[in-house]
Amino acid sequence: KLLWPKISSSGLGQVACCFRPSGLDSASAMASKKCPAVAPDCVSCSSPSSKERSVAAAPMPGAEDVTCIPCTPGQPLTASASMIRRMFEVIEAEVIPKTEKLVAEGNKMFGAAIMRDDPQLTTVIADSNHEMLCPLYHGEIWTIKQWSEMPAEQRPAPSECVFLATHEPCCLCISGITWAGFKKCFYFFSYEDSKIQGIPHDLNIMHELWQVSSYAKCNAFVSTCGLKGQIEECQEADKAELIATAERITSKYEALSQKYHTEKASNKQNNLAFG
Repeated sequence: KLLWPKISSSGLGQVACCFRPSGLDSASAMASKKCPAVAPDCVSCSSPSSKERSVAAAPMPGAEDVTCIPCTPGQPLTASASMIRRMFEVIEAEVIPKTEKLVAEGNKMFGAAIMRDDPQLTTVIADSNHEMLCPLYHGEIWTIKQWSEMPAEQRPAPSECVFLATHEPCCLCISGITWAGFKKCFYFFSYEDSKIQGIPHDLNIMHELWQVSSYAKCNAFVSTCGLKGQIEECQEADKAELIATAERITSKYEALSQKYHTEKASNKQNNLAFG
């Protein structure tokens, strides 16, 4: 079913999956410099097990001629206290040490890990951002590259793995994760957290390219889940410990962010379009 919300000259609305029909005057639609408002999910994206998708889409204020094409809902992800504890361990013990060295070389502070989807969440590989080598080598993309180059007998299938990103994957990285075949992806920091850390590009690029604020987080190809929200679902006995660990990790990334932004101006190799 196609939904046709209304649009006015005051701004362009957005929905979970959208495109502008050929009959829409793009110039007039983009006349406003206002950033698009956050859109509700479309009706067919609703999932009883997903709190974020419990409200049906409604016409957005100041939006018309935007077609909502429902995505195919996937399997929503959750994480137990033991899973969160293990993923925090991977971030602290395996990702951050590499990130510290790479930030010192001028790279951003985004890291990732691939783990086997077993009870122990056994690490396959953990790595971090290498944008000084190539602007496409975000933490997730570089980690996928390293995984793909492992000997076949050591490289588990993506469907047998859990992908972990320190920061919510940008449009490049979530596409790479999807194209590589990974089905489950957890992350610690949200887009808004990345923005606070001085990297608003994830949100800005999606706003400018597609007029959306996020990809569909539970779809036919991949499901993603923020660990911070999962902590709130844990028992009180686990929650205090996990919150303390989350705060410790956050403090470390704040320091890494500060170092990156302080030193990037003097880094002659940093000619990134999105520094």
